[in-house]
Amino acid sequence: MTFKYLLHNQILRVLQAIDHDFLLSCETYFGGGTMLVMAYGEYRLSRDIDFLCPYGEPFSRLRRAIYDRGYDAIFRADRDSGIQFPREIRTDRDAIRFPVQIDETLIKFEIVAEGRIELNPPALPSWSPVACLDLVDQVTEKLMANGDRWADASTNGRDLIDLARLKLVTDFRRWRSPRQRQSIPVLSH
Repeated sequence: MTFKYLLHNQILRVLQAIDHDFLLSCETYFGGGTMLVMAYGEYRLSRDIDFLCPYGEPFSRLRRAIYDRGYDAIFRADRDSGIQFPREIRTDRDAIRFPVQIDETLIKFEIVAEGRIELNPPALPSWSPVACLDLVDQVTEKLMANGDRWADASTNGRDLIDLARLKLVTDFRRWRSPRQRQSIPVLSH
């Protein structure tokens, strides 16, 4: 598949270099705004790569592998030679972060440990070389992201834009589960 934005094609090349089977074994799925724009028609430009992994044993296994093997835990040995890693991987209790350089472009890569919800089995769309959040988790993740950073002007309303796009593909108000209601902060005036 070819995307209209060069950056999204570069992100696809990074995704193609990932050890899909290992991330899948750690229940680590592509999500966030970039996954949404690539899945639903490139309605905006997105500049990073975000994955979600359940807190607990899957995230611990992922962190241990990264500690032991570094980038080789996440990326295949036969990866695109245009993909470089200019800095060390940073890990903490909640996330794994590092930049990926492809050609002359620097892309933020982040794997976040998610403890507020239990992730559903992944979606495996034909355009993606990696497992993605399913539709319910796409909506839930965006609702939580908007709840976390609704007042942050630097986001330029991206979460709301993504939710509006998701609304075009599903009427998520009808199937919001008790799990989602518990995990999504509610603002009261």
